[in-house]
Amino acid sequence: MIVPGGFFPNPAAVPAGFKAQPSPFGVTFSGPAFSERRLIGYAYAFEQATHHRVPSPSVPPLPSDTVTRRERE
Repeated sequence: MIVPGGFFPNPAAVPAGFKAQPSPFGVTFSGPAFSERRLIGYAYAFEQATHHRVPSPSVPPLPSDTVTRRERE
């Protein structure tokens, strides 16, 4: 399982006039067979702690991207 880990600047060895954008990198969580439940928990906790997952500016948000929570009665 790979989750967003942040961005790093592109190397300086690019053609003149090319405006390199920071490149994303991911963090990999791996484990033994049938450990998916634990790995998903670790990945979720990492995402919540770091807030590295950001929407791409080139992709518009979808109506389903917003989740509303009903109040308990």
